[in-house]
Amino acid sequence: MQNSASYDGGFIPSILRFLLILLPIVTKAFSPSLSLRHGTINRVPPFLQVLATPIIPDSAIRRHDEIQQQIENCDSIEAILNLCDRSKHILRPSHVSFCWNQLSRKWYNDYKELQKIEENPDILKPLISLTIAKSHKMGSRSVAITSHRMAMISSKSNVCFDSEIWNSLERRALEMENFDCKDISNMLWAYARIGYKAPALFNHLAKRDILHIEGLNAQGISNIVWSFAETREASRPLFNDVSVEAIKKIDQFTSQAMCSMLWSYAKVGHASPMLFDAAAGEVIKKIQTYKAPQISSTLWAYAKSHHGSSPLFDAAAREVLKKLPTFQAQHISNTVWAYAKMDHRSPELFDAIADEAIKKLDRFHSQAISNTLWSYATIGHYSPELFDTVASVATKNLGTFNSQALSNTLLSYATVGHASPELFGAAADEVMKKLNKFTSQAISNTLWSYAKIGYHSSELHDASAAEVIKKLSTFKPQEISSTLWSYAKLEHASPKLFDAAAGEVIKKMDSPTFNSQAISNTLWSYATLAQPSPKMFDLAAYEAVKKLG
Repeated sequence: MQNSASYDGGFIPSILRFLLILLPIVTKAFSPSLSLRHGTINRVPPFLQVLATPIIPDSAIRRHDEIQQQIENCDSIEAILNLCDRSKHILRPSHVSFCWNQLSRKWYNDYKELQKIEENPDILKPLISLTIAKSHKMGSRSVAITSHRMAMISSKSNVCFDSEIWNSLERRALEMENFDCKDISNMLWAYARIGYKAPALFNHLAKRDILHIEGLNAQGISNIVWSFAETREASRPLFNDVSVEAIKKIDQFTSQAMCSMLWSYAKVGHASPMLFDAAAGEVIKKIQTYKAPQISSTLWAYAKSHHGSSPLFDAAAREVLKKLPTFQAQHISNTVWAYAKMDHRSPELFDAIADEAIKKLDRFHSQAISNTLWSYATIGHYSPELFDTVASVATKNLGTFNSQALSNTLLSYATVGHASPELFGAAADEVMKKLNKFTSQAISNTLWSYAKIGYHSSELHDASAAEVIKKLSTFKPQEISSTLWSYAKLEHASPKLFDAAAGEVIKKMDSPTFNSQAISNTLWSYATLAQPSPKMFDLAAYEAVKKLG
């Protein structure tokens, strides 16, 4: 009996182990079409299929767990990297991704650990090389964890990983189709966060048979659409499918996940009225949990999407008033822009924001200043103190304003009728420097602003006339009419401009956008400056009769 037990426990398992070693060699030699690696073992008899099933010895499992534990026990970034380098020949792909996971945890819990990488990014080179070497054997979870943790390190430090490692992870991901929803969310977030263009990867992971949206939680939904919006890889079918799932889970969204999702839909210009309606109710319920960036971003998303919600904007106004000291310059600018864009009036809010903006004006960049002034002018809320303070600050910093910001700033002052000779004088010099970058609308609005406010700059109008002639074919009828009116209003004669404009007016006179007011202003301008154009006047008379009849 003792010999029998010894025989059963020793010899037969040895035979089985021998067959397991021999089987792949035999099948590969005698059946070229077979591929155990890809699972195509139809020609192998059933009993051999059983034997072909991978059996991982207990010792291998123990060894795997031991390495994992050793990585986890490392008390510093250096210890993790040293362990990886010493054990690189026995590390599995899952160990490599676990190393990245532990690295990100170390710096997340202790910023001093992150500084070590920032001060000496070369210490990561061995792990990067190992990752590239092992990437072709990584599973979907390992690829997702590795890319996500690398992006976290990059986003919080000055460390930039070169394209080779990102390409290797992308290639591996494109070979696979079996992904967990969370892994897809993390992977897309990673590539979007570092700004790495990977259209093939995004298209692959957005396929309906790969990305099962119903498996995503609220944060995953938010991450997915944010990733596509950030990289401008928008997928209309994906955004449609996501909106349906998001509505079902709308009460599960945190304030950050909600505003990120809404921002994404607005950014790509994907209208989803049902989603925005459902979200509005949820935002109102939780508005007290929203911080300044989230409130301003949510309002921006609704305005950008032209989706009105008076209850939401009313509730947000009350919350903004409570939290206004925490609003930074960009939050203030985005908030007033949203209210102006939706023509949602809130005098108390605009008064309070004007006071807060004045306190923080030195932190406003040129675009934020321009947008804020535009918002007050557009909604018709005049704040003399705000416009006076901005004028004194902006005059010193006009060099930082681009052509659109310059034009909108001057337009805002003219719209509310706030004269600021010092600002308009300094702006004239800056406009002339950048005139070649002005669009037809920007030129037209700028000249209208000077005329409306009654500030005449001969140099500016002469320089502008030459630029208008160059770009005249791009001017819309209303822009032509407004430009000519500006010259006439300031009694600034420009025969070359008016001659060139007459030809363009004749071409565009029958345009529906050349309305009666535009025709009237055009004719008034020619008459005021005694600039004859018989053919144009004859055609204008004909068009006027047509429009009157």
